[in-house]
Amino acid sequence: IASLNHPNIVNVFEVIDEFSTRFIVMEKLHGQDLSAILKEKGAFGLGETRQILSQVASALQYAHNHGKKGIVHRDIKPSNIVVDSYGNIKLTDFGIASPPQDKDVNIEGTPSYIAPEIINGDLLDGRADIYALGVMAFHMLTTSLPFSASTLGKLLKMQVNQKPPDIRKNISDIDEGLAGFIESALSK
Repeated sequence: IASLNHPNIVNVFEVIDEFSTRFIVMEKLHGQDLSAILKEKGAFGLGETRQILSQVASALQYAHNHGKKGIVHRDIKPSNIVVDSYGNIKLTDFGIASPPQDKDVNIEGTPSYIAPEIINGDLLDGRADIYALGVMAFHMLTTSLPFSASTLGKLLKMQVNQKPPDIRKNISDIDEGLAGFIESALSK
């Protein structure tokens, strides 16, 4: 992770193993995470959503193509995206990131954002991050998640089996490009 060098990814300067603990020295960020902004101001507009998604997608493309196998973030969600006062984003918290894997993947991450293939124990690659980015886009535009349930088990079953709601029913003036991205990203 420390070798990632992209304007939309938090810089890690050093990893220190001391006192039976691993310390990660990274850049200090100025701004607010998307989760706090969503709570404070409500739904994002279409243009603002596009700007943020574009920057996160750029960071993910870089991470997915980095090194021999790439790096899958595995925990894309609003609280892991910091926005500065100029609208620039930094993708943070690579704590459960890993190279793509084809078996024995632990179900880690935030349940509402976990891709069906992780839940099923299938191949894990960058598409899991794209799924989470689609969930995040839906959340940013509507302030709600595409799937919600009273128990974790029900939520995970919905993620795997249920078709996501059509964003067009929540946002009538959404353009087909953004609606199509969300629909495609959330496909099983």
